Amino acid sequence: MIYLWVCVSKSNILLLDAEEKEAMLQAKEEARVKRIYACLDDPTFLEKMRRRFKDDPRAEAFFSPKKNKILSMQHH
Repeated sequence: MIYLWVCVSKSNILLLDAEEKEAMLQAKEEARVKRIYACLDDPTFLEKMRRRFKDDPRAEAFFSPKKNKILSMQHH
Protein backbone atom coordinates (compact mmCIF):
# COMPACT_ATOMS: atom_id res chain seq x y z
CA MET A 1 0.00 0.00 0.00
CA ILE A 2 2.73 2.46 0.89
CA TYR A 3 4.59 1.67 -2.34
CA LEU A 4 1.44 2.33 -4.39
CA TRP A 5 0.95 5.67 -2.62
CA VAL A 6 4.56 6.65 -3.36
CA CYS A 7 4.13 5.80 -7.05
CA VAL A 8 0.89 7.77 -7.27
CA SER A 9 2.47 10.69 -5.44
CA LYS A 10 5.45 10.73 -7.78
CA SER A 11 3.22 10.66 -10.86
CA ASN A 12 1.12 13.50 -9.42
CA ILE A 13 4.28 15.51 -8.82
CA LEU A 14 5.43 14.87 -12.39
CA LEU A 15 2.00 15.86 -13.69
CA LEU A 16 2.02 19.00 -11.57
CA ASP A 17 5.50 19.86 -12.83
CA ALA A 18 4.33 19.48 -16.44
CA GLU A 19 1.29 21.68 -15.76
CA GLU A 20 3.45 24.29 -14.03
CA LYS A 21 5.91 24.23 -16.91
CA GLU A 22 3.08 24.66 -19.44
CA ALA A 23 1.64 27.56 -17.41
CA MET A 24 5.06 29.23 -17.24
CA LEU A 25 5.57 28.82 -20.99
CA GLN A 26 2.13 30.25 -21.68
CA ALA A 27 2.76 33.24 -19.39
CA LYS A 28 6.10 33.84 -21.08
CA GLU A 29 4.48 33.77 -24.54
CA GLU A 30 1.72 36.15 -23.43
CA ALA A 31 4.33 38.59 -22.10
CA ARG A 32 6.25 38.37 -25.39
CA VAL A 33 3.11 39.13 -27.41
CA LYS A 34 2.27 42.07 -25.12
CA ARG A 35 5.75 43.54 -25.68
CA ILE A 36 5.36 43.18 -29.45
CA TYR A 37 1.97 44.87 -29.52
CA ALA A 38 3.12 47.58 -27.09
CA CYS A 39 5.46 48.75 -29.86
CA LEU A 40 2.43 49.40 -32.06
CA ASP A 41 1.27 52.03 -29.55
CA ASP A 42 4.64 53.84 -29.61
CA PRO A 43 4.60 56.79 -32.10
CA THR A 44 8.41 56.85 -32.27
CA PHE A 45 8.53 53.18 -33.24
CA LEU A 46 5.78 53.65 -35.83
CA GLU A 47 7.60 56.59 -37.44
CA LYS A 48 10.85 54.61 -37.49
CA MET A 49 9.10 51.69 -39.22
CA ARG A 50 7.43 53.98 -41.78
CA ARG A 51 10.86 55.38 -42.69
CA ARG A 52 12.46 51.95 -42.74
CA PHE A 53 9.83 50.51 -45.10
CA LYS A 54 9.21 53.70 -47.09
CA ASP A 55 9.43 51.80 -50.40
CA ASP A 56 6.58 49.50 -49.43
CA PRO A 57 3.21 51.06 -50.29
CA ARG A 58 1.56 49.25 -47.36
CA ALA A 59 3.91 50.71 -44.75
CA GLU A 60 2.17 54.07 -44.34
CA ALA A 61 -1.18 52.44 -43.68
CA PHE A 62 0.12 49.60 -41.52
CA PHE A 63 2.37 51.73 -39.32
CA SER A 64 -0.16 54.48 -38.69
CA PRO A 65 -1.31 54.87 -35.06
CA LYS A 66 -5.03 54.68 -35.88
CA LYS A 67 -4.69 51.42 -37.84
CA ASN A 68 -2.58 49.82 -35.14
CA LYS A 69 -4.95 50.77 -32.34
CA ILE A 70 -7.47 48.49 -34.04
CA LEU A 71 -4.87 45.73 -34.53
CA SER A 72 -3.63 45.88 -30.95
CA MET A 73 -7.19 45.73 -29.60
CA GLN A 74 -7.85 42.57 -31.59
CA HIS A 75 -4.89 40.78 -30.03
CA HIS A 76 -5.35 41.77 -26.35
